[in-house]
Amino acid sequence: MDLAPDQTQLYEDLCTKLEQQQDQTQLIQFMAGIIASLLRRRGDAQFRDAVQNAFADGLAGRSWVAQRELAQEVIAMIIAKRPEVALAWQRVSGEEPHPLARRAVDLPASDDDLPEISLEPRPETPPPPADSFDAFMAAVLDDLAGSLTHRVALFKVPARRFPSPTYVHEQPFILHAEAFAGAARTFFRDVLLPLWREPLLMLHQRQPGVEAAVAVVGARADIWQLVTGRLERLARKAAGAGAKLAAARAGGADYQVVEVPVTRKRTLSVLGVSFSLGSTNETVKRKVPVKPPARPSSEEMLARDLENSWHDVAAAAGLDLPAAADLSLLHALLTFDAERLVGDLPGLLSLARDEQAEVEAILDGVVAAADGHPPLIADALAITLFAHGVNGGFGFEELVRLENRWPAGNHPYLATEIARRPRDLAFQVRDGLRRRLDRNNMGLAVIMLFEAWRVLSDGRHAAALEAARTVFSAFPIAFAGDADEAVFSDIGALLTKNLAASELDAAGTVEAIMRLYGGVVAANNARVN
Repeated sequence: MDLAPDQTQLYEDLCTKLEQQQDQTQLIQFMAGIIASLLRRRGDAQFRDAVQNAFADGLAGRSWVAQRELAQEVIAMIIAKRPEVALAWQRVSGEEPHPLARRAVDLPASDDDLPEISLEPRPETPPPPADSFDAFMAAVLDDLAGSLTHRVALFKVPARRFPSPTYVHEQPFILHAEAFAGAARTFFRDVLLPLWREPLLMLHQRQPGVEAAVAVVGARADIWQLVTGRLERLARKAAGAGAKLAAARAGGADYQVVEVPVTRKRTLSVLGVSFSLGSTNETVKRKVPVKPPARPSSEEMLARDLENSWHDVAAAAGLDLPAAADLSLLHALLTFDAERLVGDLPGLLSLARDEQAEVEAILDGVVAAADGHPPLIADALAITLFAHGVNGGFGFEELVRLENRWPAGNHPYLATEIARRPRDLAFQVRDGLRRRLDRNNMGLAVIMLFEAWRVLSDGRHAAALEAARTVFSAFPIAFAGDADEAVFSDIGALLTKNLAASELDAAGTVEAIMRLYGGVVAANNARVN
């Protein structure tokens, strides 16, 4: 971003000081001071909170180099955007800007400069004739999107309490996100169905003069065969393109370096006189041409582009799809045996909610119900049962045991959900402190965190645990400017230390936290009452 000369000087000075920070602890203390110093005015509060949250959240899971790069980005953004945010706050609050303040953005245009805009309502577009192809396409969309919505609704979860072992900091599992069904509908409407316009037109022409809804019912089997068949083909082509592109990136240029044995004459020099005597055998590295990796075909690249479009449509709906959520996800949702799952779900939910149910019986039931379904459906079933049974017989430990029963690498959604638990539960502790949660629930949130930590302390989830610890080490930034900043920073340091210990002590940690936190709760209760 372009900065004014004085802003550039400030940015460079701060970056120079940033380079002097030696570790994460120093970086966090430095950035807490920077944020508090640059965003200390009355109108900066919302902006400061947003920056603190974004920076503290972004530190988790990053390398040291990436953390410093993030800090540089934050500094630049604050310097560039702070005047603009201040002007916006002044407009909202009704305060006049300081006469000597830098103009943050261009002043509003005069009335003469504004474009003429008609306030007359636009005439409504009449609906297409009931037997037209446009009406047929709309009916096809309603049928596909409606069916997909009903299928996704099978995985509906109860409202989460706070605190909860299923706490979600940012975005829930994609099938639990309210925006998912709408994003899928938009993708079918704007991308996939126009792509298949010609074959759908042929199906429409088989029933001339028939009302669209009736025509779709009559051609439903052919429509679904067309949609699911082409979607499956696109998913395969997109996967093929991804594999070829990955191979090309790994292979680099169209050659490889090999070691070749070479025999050389031994050359000696005596008093400036050179001569050969014998030979030496050695190996040298040579670049040898190799067959280049196969390049994706145009059809494969089209499928790859469509997959990117699916992610873009979801992003526009506020949904951040994981890499595993490719076109095969939509195919799986349209083709899995929903009737069978409807029959299996009530018994599984009853078992999951039953505190007295035998764990092996629950696991056997889930494995049997998931058998034959695509991995996405199996993962969604397991994650949904966890949300329902977390206070019953199917908690986090049972979820991890279930994952261990299935082949490694075949269930990416479940693996992601398990890995995110420590970090999300760390954020739950942070959010509990911000809410000034009562002592009992605050202690419960800490115990939930320690329970997840215990289950994942097998060495396979070291990165996930480290990301969670970073949440606590970033407390000085997250709570900068808070009235209880010092207390919360001490709690973060305590959790960072105790979670790194060889022996976890949840009860001792809760007791130590309550000694620090008790005064905060008492003061908050006094204000409320």
